[in-house]
This record gives sequence, structure tokens and C-alpha cells, in this order.
Amino acid sequence: MDLLNSEAPLDSLVSGRQSAGSMLSSTPTPTGAESAPPQPPPPKVSAQHSRQSSVASSFSKYSASEIKAEMAAAAAAASSSAHVSTSVTGAVSTFVSQSAPTPAASASAASVVMTEDNPPAEIENKLLRSEISSLNQELSSLLKRNQSAQDASRRLEADLTKCRQQLKQAEEAVAAGQAREQQLSDLLHSRDAQIAEMSSAHEALRDQLELMRADSTRSAGFQQAAFDELNERLRQAEARLEQERAASASLQADLRRLRQDAEQQQAMSAQAGRALAEEQRRQRAQALELEAAQRRCQQAQAELRDYKEKAGRILQVKDKMIATLKKGNGSEGGNGGGGLPDAADAAVGSSVAELSAEVDALRQERELLREEAQRAKLAAEGLRCDVEDLEAQMQSESETFRKTMSGLEAQLESERLARLAAEEEAQAARREASQQRDLWLRDKSELSQRLAQAEAELDALRRQSAPQLLRSGAGTSVASGGQDGGELEARIRSLTESLIQKQTALESSNAEKASLRLMVEQLESRLSERTHHATSLAQESGLSSRSSQAPQSDYIRIHMQDPPYARHMKRAVNTLDKAGVKLGVFLRRYPMARMLFLAYIGLLHLWVLLVLLTYQPEMHQRGYNDALPQPPGAPALASAAGSSLASNSS
Repeated sequence: MDLLNSEAPLDSLVSGRQSAGSMLSSTPTPTGAESAPPQPPPPKVSAQHSRQSSVASSFSKYSASEIKAEMAAAAAAASSSAHVSTSVTGAVSTFVSQSAPTPAASASAASVVMTEDNPPAEIENKLLRSEISSLNQELSSLLKRNQSAQDASRRLEADLTKCRQQLKQAEEAVAAGQAREQQLSDLLHSRDAQIAEMSSAHEALRDQLELMRADSTRSAGFQQAAFDELNERLRQAEARLEQERAASASLQADLRRLRQDAEQQQAMSAQAGRALAEEQRRQRAQALELEAAQRRCQQAQAELRDYKEKAGRILQVKDKMIATLKKGNGSEGGNGGGGLPDAADAAVGSSVAELSAEVDALRQERELLREEAQRAKLAAEGLRCDVEDLEAQMQSESETFRKTMSGLEAQLESERLARLAAEEEAQAARREASQQRDLWLRDKSELSQRLAQAEAELDALRRQSAPQLLRSGAGTSVASGGQDGGELEARIRSLTESLIQKQTALESSNAEKASLRLMVEQLESRLSERTHHATSLAQESGLSSRSSQAPQSDYIRIHMQDPPYARHMKRAVNTLDKAGVKLGVFLRRYPMARMLFLAYIGLLHLWVLLVLLTYQPEMHQRGYNDALPQPPGAPALASAAGSSLASNSS
């Protein structure tokens, strides 16, 4: 727009010069009528002088668009009126002979020509300079806009770097959460080891109960101590169970905290995604600005080409005009035959010298303009290359980002479906665990009630049997005594068996509860892993090539669309496989533990072989039972039993 505004005065000047050219072309050329008798000299001299001044002024007022027309008109006038030059020469000679103008008058006429010729050239030079300055200003504004666009791109790169740093911090936080989760899993393994120790302790208790049942056939007095010890161990087991419950509650609290951390990380990833979208919008705005700058640069280049063409045409027309003037001067000199005075030759020579000087100046200015146009062209080419590079880079980045976003959306959708299925499975496992816990509590309460009833019955039997044994003597019937003793032994044996069965049921329910709890914890850990994996996939935006995927486990994966029985079977297989993999990893990681494990297995086999080869059954001699400690009332029972046997045998 600035160039168009700067060209308005030039158009007005061209229109003025066109009018001057039309006046020159409309000037009446001398015909054959001018060869009539000469008129008085003063009018001829004034007309000739005015014609020469008008010709000089018209030559000095030629425009860039009318030079060709003026040259054509001059050529036509020169070719069609040769006699006109003869008549003009005669008129000039007559005027010189009659008036004899002084050299001062010729010099004044030349000065008039010079003064009338110089101002249009200066105005044209000023216009050209103003146009060049406007072009320079527009080029400087384009350079400033390009610099501002580059600064904006640098700011965008800095913002992208900040986003990548935030994503890296989020990944570090997720890694810390995974480390915390690994610590919790190690703690769970230690709890599992403690539970295994408790199960071994329960096995030892079971063995001791078996021994107590065997010893209860020999003596009824040891039943009270056995029951007391059993109750004490049962209380210890309950205390340990309470401790395990507290530990499981703390683990659940840690799990809830980890879930909260995962939700926070998910919120941070969503915020990072919004920031990335904002940066993308900014990039699109910068791309639009770059396109507008490119269009303006192309428009400036087109205007510069037009200006160069106009300047070239102007210079060519002026060169042709100078050549025509030189030819006209040469033809006038040849036709006059040396009849012109020295003053006219000096005037024509001075005008030709001025025109040649002006032509040289215009040529120099043309060269300068050409160099500036070349530099502007090179700068425009550089700007266009930069814009093309930026467009290619933005296009590649947008394509990469689009592909990445499509892949991430697909992965996020699959992870969302898997997470929903895992949540459903976890809810089903929680319901099943709650049902099993309710059953276990009900069985435990029933077993405790039955144990209390058995203890009450045993105490009642002891209270009933003690007076009977004290009152019984030698006169009592052996049959009734033997019947009461057998009934007491049978009831004690039945109570012991029922106690052992209840203890076994309690242990089985504890084991089932532990397995259900492990299953629920495993499902929750899998759910947290899937949530973390989905969060990490949402955080991967281009940032960059920096993609962190969730670790794939080496054991068997559970398919979510399987029937329930196959799902439970796969869950058991997964648990066993995971335990085997962890044991193998532990033994592979620690060579000392591997050697100790192999040594333990070898020693265990050797000990079992030694026991099998050296075992001998016990052979008790007579009187062995007499050496054992007897409960109170046992000798009387033995004597009564012996007397009854003797009477029966007799």
C-alpha cells in the first residue's frame, strides 16, 4: 500500500508530461507555405526563439510512459519534413544576418533551456529516492515481522521444553510410586512368610493335638492341661490374627493413598494435555501469521519487479531519446553545411552534454537500484526459504502429533475397557471375600460356642466323676464302674475329636481367608497398574519420543471374557506362576541364597532317607504304663478293673 501511495505523484507527473507531449505533437510543422517571402525579422525571430524554447522544455518534460511516442513523433517529423529544416535554417540565417544576436542572448537562451530542463529530472530523482526509501522501510518492517515470528517460535520451543520437563517430573513421581508399591509388595511377601510360619505353627499344634489324643487314652488327668494349653494357643492365634488384621488395614490405607496419588497424577496429565492443546493453538496462530507475512513478501516482490521493469523502460526510452537527439544534431549539422554560428553550436553542445550527464547519472542510479533490487530479492528468497522450512517443520510436527494422538486414543480406549473389566472383577472378588469373611466369622463364633460347651461338659463330667470315684470302693459293682469309666473315656475321645475337627475347620477357613485376601490385593494391584499405564499413555504427547509403557508380566494373562470357573482356575495358575517366577528371580539374583536353598533340599532328603532306613517301632516292656504318672483315682480304677476281670474270669 505504501508503494501504491508513493506512485500517485509519479502518475500525476506522467499525466502532465503526456499533456506536454500532446502539445508538442500538436505544434504545427512548417509546410511549403513557409518558403514564401520572408516576413519582418522581429516576428520570425520571436517565433523561432519560442519554438526552440518550447522544444527544449518539451524534451525536458518527457515522462517515462510517453518517451516512445515522442521518439516516434520526432522520427516522423524528421523524415517527412526535410525541407522544413532547410527553411528553418534559412530563417535562422536571415535572422542572424539581420538581428545579429549577441553571445549573451545565446547564453541566456541556453540557460533558459537548462533551467527548464533540470527541475523535472530533480523531481523524478526525488520521486525515485522516495520510492526506494519506502521500499527500504517496507523491507525493514518485513524483517522485523520475521524476527518477531522467530522470537515467537523460540518462545514456543521454550514452552514445549517446559512441558517436557513437567512430563519428566510426572514420570519420576510415577516411578517413585512404583518403588513404593514394590516396597509394599515386599512387605506383603514378608506377611505371607509370617502367615506360612503361623501355618507351620498350626501344623505343629495339630501334631501336638494328635499326641494329646493318643495320650488321652492313657490318662484322663492330662486333658485339663491339654485343653488349657490349647486355649492359650488359640488365644495367641487370635491375637496374631488381630495383628494381621491391623497390618492388612494399614496396607489398605497405603493402597488408598497410592490410589489418591494416581488420581493426582492423572489430573496432572490432563492439565499437561490442556497446556499442549494451548501450545498447538498458538502454533496454528503463528502459522497463520507466517502465511500472511509470506503473502505480503510475495506482494512486495511483485511490486519490486514492476518497479524494476518501469525503471528499465524509463532508462531505455531516455537512451533512445539521447540517441535520437544526437542523430538530429548530426543531421542538422550536415544539412546546414557549417552555416550555424558558434553560439548555437555551443548551446546544442551544452544541452547534449547535460543530457549525457543526466543519462550517466540515471545509469548510475539504475545500477544502484539494480543492486538494491538484487539484495532485496536475495533477502526475499531467504525469507521465503525460512517460511518454507517453518511450514515443512510445522506440517511434519502436526502429522507426527496427529498419529501419536490417534495411537494414544486407541490405547487409552483399550486400557479403559480393560480397567472397567478389572474393576468389575475386583468388585466381584470383594463381594466374594466379604461373603467368605462373614462365613468365617459365623463358623468361628459357632466353633467358640461349641468349644465352650465342650469345656463346660468336660468340667461337669469331671465334677460328676470325682465324687463317684471317691465313693466307689471295693464293694461297688465292677460292671457299673467299668461302664462309667468307658462312658467317660468315650465322651472324652469324642470331645477331643470334635475339637480337632473344629480346629481343622478353623485353619482351613483362615487359609481360605488369606487366599481371598491375596486375590483381592492382586486384583487391586492389577487395577492400579492398569490405571497407571493409562495415565502414562495419556501423558505421552510429543513431546516427544520419550514413551514409558507399563511393564508386561511374564506369567499367564487372564482373559476378561472367560467363564467364571476358567477365570478362577487361571487366577490360581497365575498365583502359582507368579510365586514360582518370584522365587526363581530371587534365587537368580542372590547366589548365596541359591546355594543355601540347594543345601537345605539336599540335607532334607538325606534326613528323610536316614529316618526311613533307621526307624524301628517301639517295643514296650511290661510295667511300662505303671512307670508313667497316673492321674488321681487311676489306681482305684485299675484295681476295680482288675477285680472285675478276675471275677468275670472265675
